[in-house]
Amino acid sequence: MTAIHYDLDQDNIVTLTIDVPNQSANTMNDTFRTAFSETVTRLVKEKTQIAGIVIASAKKTFFAGGDLNELVTVTEENAEAFQMMLSSQITSPLRQLETLGKPVVAA
Repeated sequence: MTAIHYDLDQDNIVTLTIDVPNQSANTMNDTFRTAFSETVTRLVKEKTQIAGIVIASAKKTFFAGGDLNELVTVTEENAEAFQMMLSSQITSPLRQLETLGKPVVAA
């Protein structure tokens, strides 16, 4: 099961529904980061078919932020590596989404 469901409707609007499995709230953990990166890669490949993008949540809370279970594992020794990993897995796909040339809304 992926953490993001991708649905393209008849009007070429993609709805991305965030639903991180086995969690009561969506958090930015490895499962989400992987799904987000893969989803943005798909959006880039299919952008000529897409008129717009809606980001939604299957959870009561839209997004809770960083996964505390993951964040407590960060130490002084691995903080730089953790930051670099976040940068490549979140910042780059966010920038790709931002520059896709399609309207994006969160609902």
